[in-house]
Amino acid sequence: MAADSDGAGAEAAAGARVVVTCEGDLHDPRFPARLRRLLKDLRALLAEPSPHTLKVNKVEPWNSVRVTLSVPRAAAARLRALAAAGAPQLRALGILSVQLDGDAAVSLRLQHGAELTINTTDGE
Repeated sequence: MAADSDGAGAEAAAGARVVVTCEGDLHDPRFPARLRRLLKDLRALLAEPSPHTLKVNKVEPWNSVRVTLSVPRAAAARLRALAAAGAPQLRALGILSVQLDGDAAVSLRLQHGAELTINTTDGE
């Protein structure tokens, strides 16, 4: 089940398309409130004060919930930088991955640049 808004419009032409995968279940009755809170907190994190600067184009079930947004290009660049750095603020919002304008998705599930060291002992 997908929920679409009334199209991209002129605002989207000046912006970028961002796909955010976030924790949650689209069929959970609490999800609409979670989505509103996510958008409010994301707007604050990206320093976009107007509620109309982050426009929801589509919400659809995915591994969790996939939200397609139209955002100003400057906000998209900030979001890309935060995701690439594995910003804990995005994970705190429940964001699992970020994909901008068809680029590869940046996953926030794993720490980027994390090093795994396995120590073994000699069988002497």
